[in-house]
Amino acid sequence: MSAQLLASCLVALALLAPSAGRAADLTLAAKGKSDYQIVIPDSSPSPEIGKRMAEIAQLVQNAFKANGFEIEIVPEAKRVPDKPGI
Repeated sequence: MSAQLLASCLVALALLAPSAGRAADLTLAAKGKSDYQIVIPDSSPSPEIGKRMAEIAQLVQNAFKANGFEIEIVPEAKRVPDKPGI
């Protein structure tokens, strides 16, 4: 994994954190599952950005998996509307 890709992932997560409210009140996963879904855009400004977004989504999914949790990656068009997204 490249340092640039890891940095991009960490920046993306840092940008999401303030909109989630207080971290103490936010549970992303518990008891081996998550009520969240990782949502990736249906389209991107360039193929390279689309590729990187998919890689970042996979990294986040792998981080959940490494800690014993399952979370799916879905495109915007197939996201479950009543399920929160990351």
